[in-house]
Amino acid sequence: MAVASVDLSSEKTRGRDRNREAVLFLFCKRSFWGRKEKSVFEKKIVVPKEGLSTQALFHELQELSGDAVSENGCHNARLKEKGLMWVVVRYDVRLTRALRGGESLKMLTWAEPFRHGMSKRNYRLSDEAGELALEGSGVWSIVDRETRAMIRPEDYEIVFVTENSELDPPRPAAPEKGRLLDSGSYSVPPEVLDENGHMNNTRYFSLAEALPGAPGAEAVLRRARVAYQNEARLGEELKLQWGRDGQCFYVIGTGERGICFQMSLDYA
Repeated sequence: MAVASVDLSSEKTRGRDRNREAVLFLFCKRSFWGRKEKSVFEKKIVVPKEGLSTQALFHELQELSGDAVSENGCHNARLKEKGLMWVVVRYDVRLTRALRGGESLKMLTWAEPFRHGMSKRNYRLSDEAGELALEGSGVWSIVDRETRAMIRPEDYEIVFVTENSELDPPRPAAPEKGRLLDSGSYSVPPEVLDENGHMNNTRYFSLAEALPGAPGAEAVLRRARVAYQNEARLGEELKLQWGRDGQCFYVIGTGERGICFQMSLDYA
């Protein structure tokens, strides 16, 4: 059994300076605080020449989600005024091929109705020829900033225009569980925190892929599943366990409040 201490303090976040084009919206209805929301949100990005790391890919999905809810006035800054914030609970994303450096991608996202305090958000990426490159979904929730408890949107006059169709991806599946043969630790540094005061959800991917035995940069990601169960805060020591079965990589991180995240990454 290998034991390792993981340090990502020198890591630089990618994905912030992507080339973005004008946003196109489809289908308009009345929504939150008198604003208007489109049920399907679209924007375009250009993949950097060096490609997108797994963290950078999920950064783009996070930005896409934020841009979509911002259009109806429900961005984190506005929720903060109400003592609330967005959190992601789970992702399940499949890639049909490797994303090519320099290519233009159309990104689509739309949300489904809140159920039990959570809303499923769907994602689809395609190239200029219409070829599907990525499809998947995430589960998002709005929580109280102080208690971290899920809230009912209707109690805060939060109303969403949502979309259901036969083309909706399935609800995110739980990460697969494999044999966890290695272990290590990770102390949460300040540079991985987001505005909510905890480790940003995208940072867990770079943490996982930096572990000894993880597939290298030449591996092509085909599916990523992750469940976020508890937040990791500044200085918190995470106990990491991981293992690999062929091209499948499994990671579990446990903190002071129990399991923080479970992840399975499948590569070609």
